[in-house]
Amino acid sequence: MKRLSVRNSHPYEATGHGHDKAVVVTKVVFIAAPAKVCFGTIAKQLEQPAGWDRLIRHVWPLSEARGRVGAMSRVLVNLGNTAFHSTAVVSQYRPSRILSWGTVGYPGICVRWVLEPEQNGTVVGLTLFWEASENVLNRLVYKITTGRQVASDLKKTLAQLKSVVEDSVSLTKSRQIIS
Repeated sequence: MKRLSVRNSHPYEATGHGHDKAVVVTKVVFIAAPAKVCFGTIAKQLEQPAGWDRLIRHVWPLSEARGRVGAMSRVLVNLGNTAFHSTAVVSQYRPSRILSWGTVGYPGICVRWVLEPEQNGTVVGLTLFWEASENVLNRLVYKITTGRQVASDLKKTLAQLKSVVEDSVSLTKSRQIIS
């Protein structure tokens, strides 16, 4: 599987927080579906709650603008078993390639999805940046404890996304055969 360049730029900067105190977790999965289908499923996460997403628990769209940079939603986020409300703002939106959004305020988080089309599907990378404590020792403990939970949640999110997208593609193919 091709290695994604999920850290080409630092979308965390879009939140207005310094990335020197950020904790970063990246996970990657191959999905046997076109990038367009994967991206469409991912892009809906800021419009309606997605059962496959372990990070966003609830969504309230705030702006009429959807599917573009600047779109905003009020979100209930679960970060390592800690839930909080925030406003999410889309900072990058390139259909079938990249979708990034970040929260406003503390704790600042940024989520970046990178999609790389391949012959038989799409490699999907998910990177989560989040703001940690100012104190170096607290930040280290936080990275170890919360970081493990977040890594596990991202892995489960990608597995569930894979299942949802591949089931959808399979169902669509079955309907086409029947028709």
